[in-house]
Amino acid sequence: MFETLESDIFSLRKWSVKMATKFGTIQWKDQPDDTTRSGGHVPEFKKFCQECYPQKQKAAIDAEIDSFSCAIAAIGKQREKLAKEIANTSLLSAVVFWVEDTSQDKFLSLRNTTMMRELIKNEFIGIKDIHGNAWSLKQMVSIGHDAICEAIRCNDVWLLRKLKNM
Repeated sequence: MFETLESDIFSLRKWSVKMATKFGTIQWKDQPDDTTRSGGHVPEFKKFCQECYPQKQKAAIDAEIDSFSCAIAAIGKQREKLAKEIANTSLLSAVVFWVEDTSQDKFLSLRNTTMMRELIKNEFIGIKDIHGNAWSLKQMVSIGHDAICEAIRCNDVWLLRKLKNM
């Protein structure tokens, strides 16, 4: 296994040296920190992109940028509204929905279900608080996934192979 990996890495290095020799290397122009931080580089980048556009579509770029920006802003507002609407949904309901939703994927469905069962059974993912009340999505967001990942990583019971699969 390691011989193959080493061979692949060596091949990749040879390829990258060959490509750099053939096409040259990119010399990035240093930008002053104050310009970069203040967004002063954005108009220059926009002008660069406009120059890259096909000639017959150049006039459309500003309209496309405005349209795209409005669509992204609308999605952001919808996301905020949705987050408020589902905040009090129990975590377990969301997990069941996720398992059902991913069941169409024949390859990952059983793996995902088994993984989630293990994580809940071994209490890496809590489903209720100390008073026996179901955790909501809002509570889970406040805890974050990092705590779950760290608990799994620090687990001394599961084999390394099992941890990598989680």
